This record gives sequence, C-alpha cells and structure tokens, in this order.
Amino acid sequence: MVVQWNAIVEQGGISALADAFRNSNPAFAGRAAVGPQNYDQISELAERGRARAEAFFNDFDRHLEGRKYAATEDFTFADITAQVAVDFARMARHGIP
Repeated sequence: MVVQWNAIVEQGGISALADAFRNSNPAFAGRAAVGPQNYDQISELAERGRARAEAFFNDFDRHLEGRKYAATEDFTFADITAQVAVDFARMARHGIP
C-alpha cells in the first residue's frame, strides 16, 4: 500500500505539477523537459498539468477523509512524498483546493 500510494502521489501530483511548472515558468524556456535535449514550452501542457494537479488534490483529499495518513495507520514515505507535492504546489504558485 505504501509503494502504491507513493506512486499515485508521484504520478498524479508531482508529475502534473512539474508539467505545469516547466511549461509555464520563464526560467525553463527552451528546457521544458528533463534530459539532454532541449524542448520548447507548450502552454497546453502547462494548462493540462494544472488541471491534473487540481484533480489529484481533490481526489487525494477525498481519500484522506477519515484517515490520518495516506497509505497505512502509520506515517510512511508516501506521506513524505505527499508533503513534497504540497510544497512543490506552493513553490509553483498552484493553489491547493
């Protein structure tokens, strides 16, 4: 469960926020994708990333109803990854619903 929820947070939250951030922040002009090749920013990918992040936070919030932690009854690295997603959203100036 921990590995599953960590992957959900990484793919649904952090990946979506990264798409939004790298495709909209002027500091990443011409470097919108990770790797040795240069890629231009695509505004539609930024918009889609914001929509995906919004959906992730709404879904994750519903998942947490009645729960203290993401995956188990204990604090795990899935919760740390979720906190990283929240911090990244703040840094990227993406509102958290």
